[in-house]
Amino acid sequence: VDNLINTFDFSRPTFVTAGRCIDIKGQWHLIRAISLVKEKFFDVQLVIFGEGELKEQLEDYTNELGVQNNVFFMGYTKNYHAFMEKCNAFVFSSLYEGLGNVILEAIACGMPVISVDCNYGPKEILCKDPKKGIKDITYSDYGILIPAFSMENFLQNTKFENSDYLFANAMISLLEDEKLIENYKVMSLKRAKDFLPEKIKEKWFLVIEGKYNEN
Repeated sequence: VDNLINTFDFSRPTFVTAGRCIDIKGQWHLIRAISLVKEKFFDVQLVIFGEGELKEQLEDYTNELGVQNNVFFMGYTKNYHAFMEKCNAFVFSSLYEGLGNVILEAIACGMPVISVDCNYGPKEILCKDPKKGIKDITYSDYGILIPAFSMENFLQNTKFENSDYLFANAMISLLEDEKLIENYKVMSLKRAKDFLPEKIKEKWFLVIEGKYNEN
């Protein structure tokens, strides 16, 4: 990781994500978004940590969209958090999730997060009122949320979706607003404290005792 950090150009606007390169992670949506952001920030970068069966196809897709110099596939890296902390924001594109542990890792690093509102996890982590529907770019309490992507694979449907454009606009808005970045850095660390072991332990005891109130 130290070698990656020492050789990488963090002077360029940089977004980072982590996850296996498989269907459910939807990284092609991030590649699409970067191709749109590039129209305004030509030197923008997307760093993808992870291996998987779609990696080569995703690499080909960057060539197809002309962003092969903007997207970097780092493969599997066990301790990528020191690298991640140096990026502008963490981005999350899963089609569905169980929770989204990498979002918890990102907020624990004090990172602004832009995430798709997939089932389940992102909204529950980033929003005080997870029952609220996400229909547009939503600047939530602890991060930015975008309406869910479709379940179609990019190999079957290469047409950009509305949420691809919304994701790109959210990325641009963050790069253009340093105060927004600083606010989400603070709020991320604040939210991360809610997931400390002792906090979770307290809630489990309340659940077991039938006293837990989510409000």
